[in-house]
Amino acid sequence: MATNLDDENCLRVALEPQLAVAAQRYPQAVTLLTAYDEAHDEADDEQALAIIEQLRQLTDKPVSEADLFEYYESSSKEALAWQLSLPPPPVVECLTKAEVTEIVRRLHEPKPPTQAYDTLAFEEQMSQYYLADYYHQLLKLHFPARYRYQYFGRHKGPNGQYYTLSTEQIVAKLLA
Repeated sequence: MATNLDDENCLRVALEPQLAVAAQRYPQAVTLLTAYDEAHDEADDEQALAIIEQLRQLTDKPVSEADLFEYYESSSKEALAWQLSLPPPPVVECLTKAEVTEIVRRLHEPKPPTQAYDTLAFEEQMSQYYLADYYHQLLKLHFPARYRYQYFGRHKGPNGQYYTLSTEQIVAKLLA
């Protein structure tokens, strides 16, 4: 019987980031962001708003003027284009414990690359650095009452020592 699980990592194919879609949209998103920068530099508000609408149609995401104005301080044009191009995570009926564990593992214990960065395919290069938001959104969608971004950071214990939660501890908090 066929399965919708990826044998390597216990994650349904439907839950995997749609890297091929993002790669297809990416060149146009970069072009639109460049055009937005030019329109903004020339104070052409009408053109800038038209470009925002084109980005919304391309990505099927809510894109605001504030999103584009502020990206200079937080990331590059290329990173923003990739994040906009990547479709949002889906909502599925029920995540299994194995799937939750795999998602948390990808965030908490990323695998190092097996080959040099410049020899990787474009999708693999971008996914090495820009998929954390996707997985955090996936967890937030499925565990709105229990998900906390802070689970993935450092914590100060009562004895003053810092510690991080293990993958198993984070999964237990999400599934509680």
